[in-house]
Formats: sequence, structure tokens, C-alpha cells
Amino acid sequence: MKKLMNTVIAITIVCLVYLASGCASVEKPKPAPEPSLLPRISTTAPDVVNEGETFLSTIKITSRESFALVKARMRIPKGMQYVKSEPKAKKEGELLTWTFPWMDANEVKTINVWLKALKEGTYMPCASVQAFPRACFTVKVTKPKISITKTGPEVAALGESVTFNILVKNEGNGVAKDVVVVDTVPKGLSHDSGKKQLTFKLGDMNPKTSKTISVKLKAIERGKHLNLASVKTSNAGQAKDDAPIVVKLEDFEITKKGLEKQYLGKKADYVIDVKNVGDTTLDLQVVDYAPIGTTIVKAQDAAVTTSTKATWNIASLAPGASESFKVTLTSRVPGVHRNSAKVSSKSASKSDGQDTLWEGFAALLFEVIDTEDPLQIGEETTYIIRVTNQGTKEDNNIVVTAVFPKEIKPIEASGDTKGTVKGQKVTFAPCKVLEAKKSITLKVKAKGAAIGDGRSKFNLTSDLIKKPVVEEESTHVY
Repeated sequence: MKKLMNTVIAITIVCLVYLASGCASVEKPKPAPEPSLLPRISTTAPDVVNEGETFLSTIKITSRESFALVKARMRIPKGMQYVKSEPKAKKEGELLTWTFPWMDANEVKTINVWLKALKEGTYMPCASVQAFPRACFTVKVTKPKISITKTGPEVAALGESVTFNILVKNEGNGVAKDVVVVDTVPKGLSHDSGKKQLTFKLGDMNPKTSKTISVKLKAIERGKHLNLASVKTSNAGQAKDDAPIVVKLEDFEITKKGLEKQYLGKKADYVIDVKNVGDTTLDLQVVDYAPIGTTIVKAQDAAVTTSTKATWNIASLAPGASESFKVTLTSRVPGVHRNSAKVSSKSASKSDGQDTLWEGFAALLFEVIDTEDPLQIGEETTYIIRVTNQGTKEDNNIVVTAVFPKEIKPIEASGDTKGTVKGQKVTFAPCKVLEAKKSITLKVKAKGAAIGDGRSKFNLTSDLIKKPVVEEESTHVY
């Protein structure tokens, strides 16, 4: 406020003149001239009142400029009595005072005063105004208001990378100064820097602005963790917020079991076991891959099955739960083939497999026929012996022998291996290797030697057939 005036503002005096009887020649006094721009004061009252009568007089103050501490005074002459006023006056003897702390330009204050005429005569109550000039300046006071919001995932898998967002706002109408954010990394999470407190200096923030900080952390320990962020300023106080996160283990196991050995052309069953050994419910896919040289014959309850791949989907596998799947393969290619299966989640996969030795099996067909039957004594016939490997693997050291009864006399032996006749017994040299789907033919020439039903016995042994296979051929001699 400007320096108050050192001198009292000139008082404008307006006198109310009450004409008593016989005093009609008295003129009303004129108001004193007012200093320029000072509050203007005027009064009104009846010209004539009767003794003992209470009447209303009015004081009006008009401010042409802005003033402070405006005071109006009125002196009550003897012969009159103060009754009341609106607003209420402060009375000190004959002096009435009204104080207005503040008046703006062109503002009007009206004071109503009730007086009582006590005695006949002419009286002059006077009113005055005093004021101090007022000078003002404008100062806008603002208030910054800082806030912080921390958000992030509620659940994360162990080993997963997660992102937290820190939103800092200046919600006030003033500049927030020296804004610094501190993010405290909890025990169960880690930052690439290895630091446990991350500091971000944002500087000054204008009103109604915001800034977002993204913090990428890795879940390293199972359990519930609280990620706390705080913001400090030099003029807007501080705030904090946190984001809880539960780190769960997402883990599963797969085992594949089946035959370790099977013959070519046969079927081999495999069982795939999948178990949830973590803390979270899993959405999994299981795929079985038939190795080269094998073919999938059947995949129980598979969503998709081809000759080389079978697929199962597990929409929801609860912690601790397990499921099993069965697949059947066959092969016509010898060797060790590994049947592998893989289980996959959104973030990981695991595999297991079973090695199976697929090998061939030698299956020998032993056939003997005679070309002439019956025989007269001395008449010849030929016994044709055929050994066929109907299997899928070679057989070794195939040996054929024959023992003839007294009714039949062997004469000579020939064929794919050398034959030797010794008495009633014929022995053929071993066939070292008889491959799959191959055969050998042996022959024994013989003649009828005695009347009767001759039963010739042919024996077959090999590396596979340890116990002889016996084939008996009947020839009638007459």
C-alpha cells in the first residue's frame, strides 16, 4: 500500500439547519469546497421538526477513487439527542463516529441517523469525512502439486523381464522445481545396472504436465515383492507409490518312455508324460516327432496327426497336475531311431525322447517235396528242399540235414550248397548268409529200397534257429 497521507483529508462540513419558530430568515450554510478526488459527503434532513419529535437524517459518502480507512463523524449539538443509527455509531460524548476500512472507486456508503429535538431553537449538526489514499499491486500466488503413480504387472514368471511405468504429474498451477524420482528395486527383482536404487532427475515441471519413466526389471526370486517409487521436489513436497508383484515359477517336466527294441514292421508304443511343477496354471502344446525311417500309426486323442507329427493342446494345466499321451510308431528301416516329444508354453519349451533299436527278424520257411511218389523198388525220385527267409533280417549258418528210412536209399545231394551222402544221412554245407526275402534250394536224389511207407526227416538249424525245425516227407515204396 502506498504511503498514507500525512495530513488529514479536509473535512467537508454540511450543516443541517433546523429552523425554529421565528427564525425563517436564517439561510442554510453552503458545504465547504472538497479537495479534488477526495470522498464526497452530503447530508439530508427535514427543514423543520417539532420539539420532542424524532426525525431521520442521512449522511451519504461517495468515493471517487479507492481509499482506505474512511471515517465519518457527526457532532450532535446541545438541544438534540442521538437516538440510533444504521450502521451503529461509536458514541463519545457528543461525537458519533463510523469507520469503513475499505472503499473502492465509485462506492457509496449511506448512514442513517435518528435524532430527537429536545428544545426549541436553531441547531446545526455537522458531518465530516476523513480518508487515506490507497495504492495496490497484484501478486498471483500459485501452488504446485506433485503426484506419482507406479504401475506394473501383478504376476510374473521366474526369470521373466517385466516393465514398470512411473507416472509423475504436476497437478497444481505453479512450477514444481528440482523434481527427482527414486525407484527402489526390491529383493526379488533386478536391474541390468545391478543398482538397488534408480535415480531419475526430471528438473522443473510446468503446471498440468506429466512425465513417464519406464523401468525394465527381471524377476529373480519367487514370492511377493513391493516395487516402491518416490518423488521429491524443492517446493512441492514429495509423494510415493508402489506396485506389488508376485513372482511365480512357470515350470513343467516332460518324460518320454517306450520300447528300447522292436522288430521291423511291428508297432511300438510310447507314452509322453507332462507335469506342471511350477506355481502357475499353464497353457501348453505337446508335439511328438516321428524320426526319419519311422511312421506314426496312431496318436491317441491328438488334435492333429500326420505320418510324421502328432500335436496335443493343454488349455489349462494346474500346478501339480499332469497329463499323459500315447503314440504308436512303426518302422521298416533298421537302426536306432529316437522318438522325440516337445512341450512348449508361451515362454519356454522342453524335450525328451526314447531311443528304440529297430531290427529285422529272420523268418525261415522250410519246405520239402518229393518229385515221384509212390516208387517201385529201384525207381528214383528227387527230394527238393527250399529254405526261404521271409523275414526282415538275414540269417546265418543255415544247415540242412536229412535222415532217410530203410525204404529210401539216398544216392546224391546237390544244390546251392554242397551236399554229402553218408549211409542213410545227407548233410549240406552251411549257407553262411541268407538275406531277407532270399532262398536256397537243395536236392537229394534217392531210390526205393524196400517196400513200405518211408518217412524221411529233414532238419533245419541256423544262428537264429537253435532248436532244429523238422520236416517229414512220406514216400510210399511198393
